[in-house]
Amino acid sequence: MKKILLLSAVMLVAGIVSAQKVNFGARLRYTDAKLMISAYGMTRHYRDLANVDPGVFADINFGKVTVEPGLLFALKGGALGGPIIGNSTDYNILNIDLQLYTLELPVNILYNIPLKPGKIFIGGGPYAGYAVSGKYKGYTTQYTSPNTVTEVSTTSTPVSFGSFPTYIKRFDFGLNGLAGFRLNNGFEINIGMGFGLANVVNKNNPAVMHNRTISAGIGYFFK
Repeated sequence: MKKILLLSAVMLVAGIVSAQKVNFGARLRYTDAKLMISAYGMTRHYRDLANVDPGVFADINFGKVTVEPGLLFALKGGALGGPIIGNSTDYNILNIDLQLYTLELPVNILYNIPLKPGKIFIGGGPYAGYAVSGKYKGYTTQYTSPNTVTEVSTTSTPVSFGSFPTYIKRFDFGLNGLAGFRLNNGFEINIGMGFGLANVVNKNNPAVMHNRTISAGIGYFFK
């Protein structure tokens, strides 16, 4: 792994040196995150999580192709669902969110289509993520009839990271997609997606969970 990281760093430095131009910029994206959960032969996702994620990027220009490494602070995770406890006239519904606050390192390779006011870009690439913190957030709604809510409460519990079967893995990796339009003055709009390939729970857990995201954002790259 260390050799792969070292080789990647050397290739990135070599690319920057040989590039025609390097610009730096920032993006702010509205992200919809969810967990794809597979267990006992069934796959589904529950409620999505919404967040605004900031990030900084380098735009390494090779003509019609640019390489964009970056650093994002992103919310990953999603709803885990929850049980219904009680009977038809008096019951509680519990929903639990897994919220993972993640540093993400994407490296996108983009193809550029020049236009008079700017350019269209489209492409994608790999990403690696590291969860710096996380929490389980529970929402309990108590009903005394199908249409009568008597109490709503929330709880928050820190996520435990490690190799224990019920713990969460800190490391994530996957593939990104990115497309957008950038004006000649550096402003842009973009849309993106993230397809997590890593199972974020340990192998002894009966469930398998992968991160998924879709996003829309704005950005600015300095000239």
